[in-house]
Amino acid sequence: MKLRGTIFAIASLALYAAGTTFAGPEIMSTGKESKAVQMEQAPACDPRWYFSLGGGADFDIGNSGFSHAFESSVPGFNLTFGPFLARQSSPKVQWDDAFDTTWHAGGEFGYALTDHLEVFVSGAYSHADSAGSVDWGAIKIFTFGPTFTLPLRAQWDDYDAFGGELGFRFHFLSRQARFRPYLALSGGAMHVDDIGFSFNADASSVGGPSDFRVFRGNFFDSSWVGTGAAVVGVEANLTCHWTLGVNGGVRYQTRLEGNDGDLVGRDFIGLVPVPLNKIRPANNDAGDRWTVPVSGYVKFRF
Repeated sequence: MKLRGTIFAIASLALYAAGTTFAGPEIMSTGKESKAVQMEQAPACDPRWYFSLGGGADFDIGNSGFSHAFESSVPGFNLTFGPFLARQSSPKVQWDDAFDTTWHAGGEFGYALTDHLEVFVSGAYSHADSAGSVDWGAIKIFTFGPTFTLPLRAQWDDYDAFGGELGFRFHFLSRQARFRPYLALSGGAMHVDDIGFSFNADASSVGGPSDFRVFRGNFFDSSWVGTGAAVVGVEANLTCHWTLGVNGGVRYQTRLEGNDGDLVGRDFIGLVPVPLNKIRPANNDAGDRWTVPVSGYVKFRF
């Protein structure tokens, strides 16, 4: 019995030693495991608010008319011609005929509702230099003898406007993507400063000066107009907070307020009357505009 107990004790001790050997040494904690877990659970950089600053140019679309074509006639009499008929014919003037390229600069403030959708409010200032004098048709004087032609040239003042819009931007990729294409829609209002103009006549065919000033005054009054835009663009995330972007699209501006207060009475080219009120069809219900805005900007998220 004592021999059996001794053998059993030795066998048990051997099995315990073998189990301890194959299990390997106990792994000592270094604390790195908890640090790794903490790093995985650390919140991602997730700023929602942003503002941006940028600028660009607006390019007028082909048939974007600034003023209407019109024709007017007035009879007259003087000792030189006897009875006559003076007829003014002036063509439609396009925005890009009357003005050089329109440049704009502005800012935007917005909030990211989701990974893909942003809402924003924007403001911008726009300016275009006058393109100088343009062909504005002619006045023809019909008499019982020869017909005289007095070519006309018109020039508009610079264009200045400021306004704001509300809109939303839909990004096709999440905010974690490096490059994010998007579509944005917006609408609002813009204040356009009054636009004056003058037109001159070449009266050399009737013995007058070759650059006779016929009229100087306002063509459009200061106006509040509605605006709407649809643009596509892409943003490049440089860091969590800084982004560069470019976009382009189409924008519409409603009609300007035609000035009738200055276009009253008559001016004269020598003895030839020019009824100014008959010029009013040129600016009535006119001045709406289609453009292609192209912009670049820098955005800061916070």
